[in-house]
Amino acid sequence: MTIEFVLGSANVGLLAHTDEFATGLGWRVHENAASTLRLDVPGDAGLDVFLHFLNQIALSATSMGIDLAEPTCRVQYREGNASVEVALAFRLADISLRAPTLGS
Repeated sequence: MTIEFVLGSANVGLLAHTDEFATGLGWRVHENAASTLRLDVPGDAGLDVFLHFLNQIALSATSMGIDLAEPTCRVQYREGNASVEVALAFRLADISLRAPTLGS
């Protein structure tokens, strides 16, 4: 599986922090432009690691005072030799940080 994550933001601090965090996870960053960070997510990264990564972006943006409606996220993935690619687009505002409700 090929997975690519793209973060779009006018805030270079958020892009730099996300780049550093992804690099720390061992993910390959292949573009860090003025308003876009593009990286490869290993297929074996695990959902828990990916959710932690998204949480880190949201927490970083919040601590930097960035309006969560501004950063855009795009996840593109393709299974093996499939001829189609699936793309999910969302904003950080779509990620809700709240007290846990699972297992209650």
